[in-house]
Amino acid sequence: MEPDTRRTATGTDEPLEAWSRLAAYLAGEGTPEGRAEFEAWVAAAPERGAVVGRAREQWSRGREPGPVDVARAWDEMARRKGLGETRGRRALWRGESGTHGRTGTSWFGRRWMAAALAAGGALAVADFVLRHAAPASTETHTYRTAPGQWSTVSMHDQSTILLAPGTSVVIEGSNVSVTGEAYFSVVSHRASPFVVRTRNAVIRVLGTRFDVRQYPAEPVSRVVVDEGKVVVDAGSRGVGPRVSAVFGARSVAQVTDSGIVTELPGTTRDYTSWTRGELIFNGLTLREVVAELSRAYDVNIDVRDSVLARKPMVINVSVRQESLAQVLDLIGLAAEAHCVRSGKGYLVVPGRRSLSRPVGIPFPQSEKHYGR
Repeated sequence: MEPDTRRTATGTDEPLEAWSRLAAYLAGEGTPEGRAEFEAWVAAAPERGAVVGRAREQWSRGREPGPVDVARAWDEMARRKGLGETRGRRALWRGESGTHGRTGTSWFGRRWMAAALAAGGALAVADFVLRHAAPASTETHTYRTAPGQWSTVSMHDQSTILLAPGTSVVIEGSNVSVTGEAYFSVVSHRASPFVVRTRNAVIRVLGTRFDVRQYPAEPVSRVVVDEGKVVVDAGSRGVGPRVSAVFGARSVAQVTDSGIVTELPGTTRDYTSWTRGELIFNGLTLREVVAELSRAYDVNIDVRDSVLARKPMVINVSVRQESLAQVLDLIGLAAEAHCVRSGKGYLVVPGRRSLSRPVGIPFPQSEKHYGR
């Protein structure tokens, strides 16, 4: 699977975003989800909590630090990190133009700098900023799987994304957009949050394992958290205020187009069974089941009878071991129906089939799908 790649220009001097986030946190500003996200990052490493604690103490006192040659410290750290002296100083002092609001050399920025310098020293501050600085440019990669395929994408920081059949993901730095379904294993101790977007939801994490799903025809996004915590944001599509919620391990969240975030019942193992080559259907309608199986086996399976389409199904399918013919037979048994050939695909119709299979309805005996 070859990615589509293009290079997009981004701002070259964005390190003060990290400064402003810490300053906003210390000042009690920011959205609840933003503050929760920052607290999760701090909690991931004891040394971060110690530094933020000292910065909070200096902030509350409003005490100016002793004399520190910040420019010299910055230049030394920039040299260690392979940045030029000019770029380093420009990034350090950017903000005088007002593009970052109350950052840079404003009172807000100066007070944060005073607290940070007193808390960790000039070199620590420079290192903090460099580790949070955005790169001069970001490559955008698009990965796709066709129906019947799945694929694993490895990112630069050793995070991985497992793509389900019929899925596309667009990766730009630590930002990923998903159409379809993907399972994320995000490394911890990241310098910045990992952000995943669907059509109607935004998911922010700092290190966890979770599944995100929204195919084009589906009106809801689903987020399944295996490990860690995520902040699920309903985005800006809702008619009311922006809604966010924090979900922990072994929880399942759903976001609707109207901006409603709810928790779903069920076990995360059932929802993520596709990552193990299985499909577990526990109460889904037959219409939903055949749509999923169509993607998994790269064949069109349809059900037109409205009563049959709404029939709840409880079946397990081992995609790696069971052929399409076996799966079609399983559908017939569970739904009290049978499958007939319809063009290049299959149609599920009411009623059980006779013991002898009708002539002229071929069923494939082996598949080249899902790794087979």
